[in-house]
Amino acid sequence: MKKFEILVEIQAEYEVWNVKAAARVVCSVLSRIGNLDSLHLKLDGLGFDAQRFPRILESFALLRNVRRVILDGVPPVYGKYLRGKMTGCSNLPKMYEALEFYAGPFDCCEDVLQEACAAMEDDDVHRFKHAREEIITMVTEHMTNARDHLFDHDAS
Repeated sequence: MKKFEILVEIQAEYEVWNVKAAARVVCSVLSRIGNLDSLHLKLDGLGFDAQRFPRILESFALLRNVRRVILDGVPPVYGKYLRGKMTGCSNLPKMYEALEFYAGPFDCCEDVLQEACAAMEDDDVHRFKHAREEIITMVTEHMTNARDHLFDHDAS
């Protein structure tokens, strides 16, 4: 199979992390196939404004050498970015390259944030404090690194 049509559906804001994790798994499987002929990706909210969360599709940017990419329900500029990454087109919007560099590492906090939420549900204050400390450390390190490289990307 070299042609895929994938519907990414999000019905509420609280589903974002779960949908993003599921998309990561799908992309892992697709990356093993390699050189896809066609990928039709649709982002749908069924009444919910899913376009507010296009980054749930960011795992698809890791796919390479997709010959034809069709995107529905994806904001145009983010769609151009995703299509460029997947097809290997080097004409990517500069601001999205910068966004990927600066905002991407914050995603590393996602697992720890999930751990903090689980600790709250279990009423485990010690585990919550540990997760909170880890998140603060990770974000502080990333902010320092981002500040050091603030002018590395031209936004033009």
